[in-house]
Amino acid sequence: MKLVWTGGDCWPNPMQELVLRAALLEGQAARDAWQQFCDRDGLDNLDHGCYRTLPMVYHNLSRQAPDHPLLGMLRGLHRRAWYENKALFRRAAPLLDSLRQAGIPLLLLKGAPLAILYYSDLGLRPMQDLDVMVPEDRAAQAIGLLEARGFARLTPSPPRISPEFLRFRHSIGFRHPELGELDLHWHLTWQACYPDVDEPFWRAAVPLDFEGVPVLALCPTDQLFHAMVHGVFFNAVPPMRWVTDAFHVIRSGAEIDWDRWLATGRRLRAMLPLRDSLQYLVEKFGAPAPPAILDALRAWRPSRAERLSHERSVDPQRLQGPVDTCLAHWHAHASSHRDRNLIVRLLGLPTFLSFYWSSEGRSLGLLSGTLRWLRRRFQVVRNCYLRMPNMPE
Repeated sequence: MKLVWTGGDCWPNPMQELVLRAALLEGQAARDAWQQFCDRDGLDNLDHGCYRTLPMVYHNLSRQAPDHPLLGMLRGLHRRAWYENKALFRRAAPLLDSLRQAGIPLLLLKGAPLAILYYSDLGLRPMQDLDVMVPEDRAAQAIGLLEARGFARLTPSPPRISPEFLRFRHSIGFRHPELGELDLHWHLTWQACYPDVDEPFWRAAVPLDFEGVPVLALCPTDQLFHAMVHGVFFNAVPPMRWVTDAFHVIRSGAEIDWDRWLATGRRLRAMLPLRDSLQYLVEKFGAPAPPAILDALRAWRPSRAERLSHERSVDPQRLQGPVDTCLAHWHAHASSHRDRNLIVRLLGLPTFLSFYWSSEGRSLGLLSGTLRWLRRRFQVVRNCYLRMPNMPE
């Protein structure tokens, strides 16, 4: 078994879909999917997405095919994932407790609450870091406390965390030489970063015990929303875990308020990723979804800027013209300033572009970002040309 590089994408590739079917489906369908994966030498050409899903394959096949010869190997991967997650939790608990004692409310996101509340087994949901959300007005304090504990920023950001920066990003990644990685969020999604946008998520949050530290987790409806919106995004390794995350939330029996789920998508301008992800779950894995919700998603008519921004997020290598690129950037900027008038939005656009292109100086950032964009477009055009078949003479 070896890990290989597969290239980036937004959706699971065919081999990954076989692993997902082996992990999530029942009976003969799961057994057949796993057999096809093995017959195609999947274990000899394993990407990181598939590797992280193998503990779930073990859990499912131990019930569907208890005599399978590879169960011993898969059991070892499950035990390793459980141990690593438990070690991660125990390292992180004192840090979270120190943030809580500083009076900062904490809402855990992604892997940790999903593993505890929906997977019911820490070994089924491997994770490499912890995701924590704090209120926007406490973000600067939380960043200061993390850096005082020896955490270094992984995300390009200015030395001073200004209110403008908090509107242009939704999170910062940190790394500690001993405690590992942590993603600090002050907004749930990158699609909406204006003040008080996350208040409904905080109000509906449920209590969660994290290694003895009382924290919060998203309610089931918001958990499903976040898993699906976060998943439909380009990744160096084609994303898979959002599929198992969403599937486990739906299959857990937790009550999903689909009307709230849909209203949140409208409010945060995330209808397109919700539409695409729900259709994928229904078509590929038979996930149950109310027909009225599917009809409402299909009937949604996004603005051109919203559509272009979505296309850019799922395929950053997609060649967009200057006008389309400007519209996509404008949509991202306007989403973070929805509470401000048009003039303020226009005046803040250069600063947004500077932050977007990860530069410290505003004018220099805008110029260097423009040059980087032109270089990337040239590389895309060149790659498309090189892949064209030779024309007959």
